Amino acid sequence: MKAAQARGEKVAQVSIVLTPDPYVWMVAGSKMSFGKNGLVDEMSIAGGLAGQGIETVKCETNDFMVPANAEMIIEGEVPLDDLRPEGPYAEMVGYQGKVKDEVFWLRVTAVTHRRNPWLMNNFTGEQAGALMAAGHARSFMRLKQNHPAVVDFFPDTRAVGFYFVSINKTRPGQGLEIARAIAERDFFAKIVVVLDDDIDVTDHDAVLAAIGARWQPYGNLQVYEEKPALPLDPSSVKVGKSSKIAIDATRQWPEENGPAVFPATNESLLLAGAPDAFANVDAKWGDSLRLWRAGPG
Repeated sequence: MKAAQARGEKVAQVSIVLTPDPYVWMVAGSKMSFGKNGLVDEMSIAGGLAGQGIETVKCETNDFMVPANAEMIIEGEVPLDDLRPEGPYAEMVGYQGKVKDEVFWLRVTAVTHRRNPWLMNNFTGEQAGALMAAGHARSFMRLKQNHPAVVDFFPDTRAVGFYFVSINKTRPGQGLEIARAIAERDFFAKIVVVLDDDIDVTDHDAVLAAIGARWQPYGNLQVYEEKPALPLDPSSVKVGKSSKIAIDATRQWPEENGPAVFPATNESLLLAGAPDAFANVDAKWGDSLRLWRAGPG
């Protein structure tokens, strides 16, 4: 739109594709390489991934070809010489984003859709968890390459900025070393907590219990005054900069201000003394325990 504006054009034609097939959806949000004559055709790449051509149709009010199997197409015109103040925009962290005085806006010219369309939504402005498994997998792979002790990795999108990592700890200082590495290098990481490998990093109750029972704050954390960070953080004084904290919440060894002997958990002692205890309870009362909320019948 900026390029069209610079050429002196007054209106930009736009078609918004909502919920196409997964191949088009993935390619549309991915970086594409340049071909000899400029950008490659994203629809061709999507067709290659799908193993067949992507069926397209012409829009009703412009000449764009759009995926025929999308759930909805919104067509419109953007006046390039009429910028207006942006309305309140709920950002991913649950707070209003930066107020902008001049933004493009869309005059809708047509809406076409399936009967009863299914629209995928990331629920912007609500901390319900974003679809970021692929991005997390890549970060997990790179983290494990640099730190083989890492067992699991969970950037908790329900609360942007929290990173939980479990490790197979083999030496003192290892937990804080890995926590620091993530806080220093990862753009999104604001509060990084490293835990032992017996903790499920996706289980909030287990994570909080481990922090409360295993972590000695003195000597096992590092606070950074300023690091590159998420520009949407409403607490930041400088956009794109934030203070951060790295926490080692593994069982603290004596060299880390921990006890000479760290006690075993109640569960591990029970399993050592009665290995079949949980299985026996589950076999006898499992259904009752699982269904007790349902009530009679």
